[in-house]
Amino acid sequence: MSRNKRSYFAKAAAVPVALLASALLVWQGSYAAFNATTTDGANNWAAGAVALTDDDGGSAMFNAAGLRPGSTGNRCITVTSNSSLFGPVKLWATSSTTNALSSYLDVTVQEGTGGGFGSCTGFAAGATIYTGTLAAMPLTYATGSGAWTPAANPESKTYKITYTVNAAAPNTVQNGTASATFTWEIQA
Repeated sequence: MSRNKRSYFAKAAAVPVALLASALLVWQGSYAAFNATTTDGANNWAAGAVALTDDDGGSAMFNAAGLRPGSTGNRCITVTSNSSLFGPVKLWATSSTTNALSSYLDVTVQEGTGGGFGSCTGFAAGATIYTGTLAAMPLTYATGSGAWTPAANPESKTYKITYTVNAAAPNTVQNGTASATFTWEIQA
């Protein structure tokens, strides 16, 4: 083999040998290096909760009979949020009727403080959250009425509901009935 060919092969082999030697040195250097790590404490996740109660003891707010145009009445109820998550509290209702009485039963709902299920004595109105007929009251949370978003646990709000049989109620409303279930709901 000629001297030029040997020189060429030597030079060609030198590059891979040099790369291999360099890799071995880097590997050995990395293996011998000081190191340290750190970790945080145990991570935990827990869901919050929403909870509402009222002071009616399971009783109906109204049981009015013998109504005529102009008849009126009111009751109060205190709703308490025992939630660890906070969101708007809204009022909605489901109702049924005969002779269209609910279309002539005007309802006003005020949100405030004071009073309670047994008596509205001491009630101080804040916002009026609904004015209209019982038949037109919102049917779901999405369309519900309310201005209260609790910010503490527990926190309470009193609602005063006033009804009046509309003076324009026609004779066809006679012997009519209306019933409603009022629902306060919080979503967060």
